[in-house]
Amino acid sequence: MTNSNQEGDGSMGWITESGAGLEPSITAEACVLVFDDKRRLLLKKQPDSGDWGTIRGSLERGESLEEAAGRELYANTGLTAKAFKFVGLLSEEDTLRSCQDGEESLRMTVVFEAMEVETGRVPAYEDAGPELRYFSLHEPILDIHPYSERVLKKTEYLSRWHPFDWYER
Repeated sequence: MTNSNQEGDGSMGWITESGAGLEPSITAEACVLVFDDKRRLLLKKQPDSGDWGTIRGSLERGESLEEAAGRELYANTGLTAKAFKFVGLLSEEDTLRSCQDGEESLRMTVVFEAMEVETGRVPAYEDAGPELRYFSLHEPILDIHPYSERVLKKTEYLSRWHPFDWYER
């Protein structure tokens, strides 16, 4: 495994090779939880699966986690936030995923709650834009993406407001 910081370039130490399948590469992503004034969670319909998922995306080279959170929030919803509150980090073994090329990637997800989100409605997008909707966490979300459900459980957003265990699939 090589690390670009070995050359003294001041970078954050990005992995440039995964070790030919011996070790998984690491993918960092920011997940942004957006709540309205009724504490309903904003979710995006995933175009590939049709499931409802949290707002998230991969960190780009040279970007801070907060910058990634802001970029993903705006790119996925058109909304902006004045600040992001750190909620948690998911990096357990269950975030390991297989890539199409046979390599494995360990996903590290940093979860933020968007603070002081611009007021108003979620902006309307053209036909190709994402479908966005606010959901109450007091009721089961039947088509929630499995990873988004895991994020909400691990950060205790579901157990915090759910008086009963989440539904069984």
